[in-house]
Amino acid sequence: MAIAVHSIEPKFLFFWNNKVASRSLLNALEKTFPDLRMYAQPSFRPRTQDQDWPRFLLVRDPWARAVSCFRNKCRDAMEGLERNGGLEPCQRHLLRELGAWPCRSVTGARRLAALDFEGFLELLAGVRDGNSHFRLQIDVLRDAAAITSMVPWAGRAGRTLLHLGRTHYLTPGPLKTRLSDSADQAALAAGRTQHVRWLRLEDLPEAWAEVEQTLGRTIPFPWEARTAEGDDWHSLYNTTLQTRVAKLYAPDLEMFGYHPW
Repeated sequence: MAIAVHSIEPKFLFFWNNKVASRSLLNALEKTFPDLRMYAQPSFRPRTQDQDWPRFLLVRDPWARAVSCFRNKCRDAMEGLERNGGLEPCQRHLLRELGAWPCRSVTGARRLAALDFEGFLELLAGVRDGNSHFRLQIDVLRDAAAITSMVPWAGRAGRTLLHLGRTHYLTPGPLKTRLSDSADQAALAAGRTQHVRWLRLEDLPEAWAEVEQTLGRTIPFPWEARTAEGDDWHSLYNTTLQTRVAKLYAPDLEMFGYHPW
């Protein structure tokens, strides 16, 4: 997942997190801080003494986030195909898990659009770690700590490339990583060691004041996509599906304090 770096005063890091309106917030930050720079992965950012810089991460209720992924990548797949001119990598990953890839883009979009929410969740367990739209949100914190020398920088970058390779949708099955409780608990333990100020999407725009106060700037709050309110995403769930998502994203629930409704 990407990271935004502002290396002049006020110095800060903003960690990208998919399906939480990060694009709208980054647009606002870029208007206020024109020197903001984006890097594809936190471990790819330049080696800088950034250990004392404020770090921000926006997170979202995992149940709502799963619904958002379903609607955007499956239910609205045909509209997305017309808009993007092709399938997204995460959609190809879903199709491969479905046993329908490779295929023509329009065929794949139709297959995805035909899925109901339960069918999407059945695929999600097999693709969770393969794309940032589906991944645990605590994975964003994997390389949040400062990079103090070239040795750990090279190690982090190499580990990131290996992780991406082992979770890519084209990676042969025997080489792919598998979900495990031990790996999830290790990720949770690692996330707790990081000094990152996380804000919940559901607490915006009020919580945005913390960012402004920390950076000492007024940052006009955008709401191009207000996805936290006014959305009856709960209606897609029954008890079984709610429990399935809770198990799949248990580390996020524990880390960020989300609870069943």
